[in-house]
Amino acid sequence: MLNIKTFFIVIFLLLFFHAGFAQATYPTSIFRSPVDFPIQLSGTFAELRDDHFHSGIDIKTGGVSGKPIYSIGEGYVSRVKVSPYGFGNAIYVTHPEGFVSVYAHLDHFSDAVQSVVFREQYKRKRFAVDLPLRPGLIEVKKGEVIARSGNSGSSAGPHLHFEIRDLETQRIINPLHFGFPVKDFIRPKICGLMVYPESNETTIDGKAEPVSYSVEGWGLVYRPQNYHRINVSGPFSLGICTYDLLNDTPNKNGVYRLELLVNGDRIWQWTADNFSFSETGYINSFIDYSTYREQNRRYIR
Repeated sequence: MLNIKTFFIVIFLLLFFHAGFAQATYPTSIFRSPVDFPIQLSGTFAELRDDHFHSGIDIKTGGVSGKPIYSIGEGYVSRVKVSPYGFGNAIYVTHPEGFVSVYAHLDHFSDAVQSVVFREQYKRKRFAVDLPLRPGLIEVKKGEVIARSGNSGSSAGPHLHFEIRDLETQRIINPLHFGFPVKDFIRPKICGLMVYPESNETTIDGKAEPVSYSVEGWGLVYRPQNYHRINVSGPFSLGICTYDLLNDTPNKNGVYRLELLVNGDRIWQWTADNFSFSETGYINSFIDYSTYREQNRRYIR
């Protein structure tokens, strides 16, 4: 909340950075790509979904199933899950470096994994299984094919959902911190601005209610449409509607970082570096939920 008696918004400035340009604190050379073709994303890390933050990246597979999926590093298969919902067919690989890689919405597993799954399905007389596996049972090498891509579970089309988690804390980490190449030279877009009163005395262009504004601009500088000067009196807060574009794909993805600057001073920042599963449900307090319900448009505030 900005506690300013009278404030004129002339230019709204935000900085966006792709994770690939971040100062990473994770190793960038120990893992290989989970696929053998250029990575194109249909979903980014911590992207805003209906009731959660997206817990990984969604890698396009050309609209087809059956692409080979590779273990990104040496390790062992520590968990296998089969379900008609959620991740569908999923493999979890634990790596000696202290990370767990997750591969979901798979079509089928490698023979070694599939034999374990079939045995347990027959034993339990059920299709859906969630199997923790002991170290040494199914060891994998870096670059070994562990599955084929698919469209299983709650998936709207063939793709690979891919995650990296911290083994000790189970926090989900942005996979792009590990050096996976993604072509991205397009800056994110701002598609709307919302100004919210934070007291009974606050007025926004003479109104005592939230006011939305269309914006125009490019790159790092956006402003209210037609250079409109917004007159705000009293405490207020801001909301932003935004999305990111990547090269060679039309998908509107989530942004990596947001910064709000006032007179050159950063007063707010959000970065999609990592989060825990206990935090993923916070999305409805991270956005303007009532406006989302009414307009199907997410304003981050």
